[in-house]
Amino acid sequence: MTPTRRRIIYAVLLTIAFAALVMAFLIHPEPTAPARDQVVVAVSPTENASEQRQTTVFAEVTTDYDGALTIDGHPIPDDQVDRLLTGNLRLAFTPGPGKEITKFRTGLVCARVDYWPLGQDRATTSRQYAWCFKLT
Repeated sequence: MTPTRRRIIYAVLLTIAFAALVMAFLIHPEPTAPARDQVVVAVSPTENASEQRQTTVFAEVTTDYDGALTIDGHPIPDDQVDRLLTGNLRLAFTPGPGKEITKFRTGLVCARVDYWPLGQDRATTSRQYAWCFKLT
């Protein structure tokens, strides 16, 4: 095989490999965050985020709703939930001594906010949003 022919074959093979790489990036879908009801304005840590273990977990709901937090299957008592009006209602929990959760475990942690319209019965009108994040 002549050197010119060999160079042409290498060039064609490199072009095909480059085109395959570009196609792999183009056809791979971007991950999307789970759908969230418009009542739940924000959560932290965000879905699939990686955070420090002693972070504060919160969910923000619109001001015409009330809510409750559950973290890793542990309902957080109302007296341990910090409620802050930020234009919305922020329901926050930070672990610590004497609380339902004294410290978060390392790894995947899941949280849930149950929310319902103000003045209405929680048992019959509540909805929920759950998300998970990784703690290091």
